Amino acid sequence: MTDTNPEAKWADIHNKLHNLADAYRADADLRARAEAEPRAVIAENGLDTLAPPSADVRIVANTADTIHILFPADPNTEVADEEFGSISGGWGGCAQSAQSAACGGAPMCFSSAF
Repeated sequence: MTDTNPEAKWADIHNKLHNLADAYRADADLRARAEAEPRAVIAENGLDTLAPPSADVRIVANTADTIHILFPADPNTEVADEEFGSISGGWGGCAQSAQSAACGGAPMCFSSAF
């Protein structure tokens, strides 16, 4: 039987992101690959359902002189019905609220001690 618990699925994604972040921090070759081939790296880490095929995927890291701040998508932007399932992880409902529970309130967030 397939697990349909959105909180458990987002917790799993959150754990996979932490594992990827740990590997990214420890491995210079992975950092280079993640920035050059982000879709391949997220797929290898079980995270390929995070973005629809049409989305631009980037993996970036903060540095001493560059800080990246992530905000939620523009709520006025329309999403095609066929893309909504993959944006929300295919679990229905609002991905932001399901993920907020696993990520401390921010959609598509990730934090780790870098």
